[in-house]
Amino acid sequence: MDRPHFDALNAALATCGPQAVITETEHFAIFKGLPTRVKLEMLVQAGRVPERMKREVARLKQEKTIEAIRNLQSDSRKVDLLRRLARDRWQLCVCSNAVRNSVREMLLAGRLIGFLAFFLSNEDAPPKPAPGMYLKAASIFGVSPDRLVVVEDSAPGRASALAAGCKLVAVEGPEEVGPELIPRLEAAAKEAEWAGTYASSSSVGSAAG
Repeated sequence: MDRPHFDALNAALATCGPQAVITETEHFAIFKGLPTRVKLEMLVQAGRVPERMKREVARLKQEKTIEAIRNLQSDSRKVDLLRRLARDRWQLCVCSNAVRNSVREMLLAGRLIGFLAFFLSNEDAPPKPAPGMYLKAASIFGVSPDRLVVVEDSAPGRASALAAGCKLVAVEGPEEVGPELIPRLEAAAKEAEWAGTYASSSSVGSAAG
């Protein structure tokens, strides 16, 4: 689970009352991978969060997210994965539905940012499940989307990658993202006939702790 974001959002939602808090079951079934803005709209529509509280909940969630991220420890498996891919001359990026500052802080905390050519947030392109984030990543790399290998662990992210025409490597969560993923990435790159360009969802960055 993208624990820092989940815990931070629930801490902010709790200010609206217990009815606003998202359960883990709801997270995996409904909310996983969606931007905070979309989650809040859904909770407002469901009558669980007052419309007048949306802005304050969003502000508090961001504040608590940054606090949580800065307490994370890096995950050596994620560092090892990106180090090996970079050594093999893969070009790497991260595409996340989080805001830019959260993505940057997560990648810094995880000691991953140095391996990346760039990262994209929901401030840089339309959020998933729209295909725009991966289309923009392909454009920056200078390749067609079908030569982009994408790792995703959420339904919106998978839909985004497929809609963009990328090669998808689906995982269930950040715990599956480590060196053991390399054979699957290489197989996907072989299918794309382009071993070398890799875009990840937040499943790499959010596994920093």
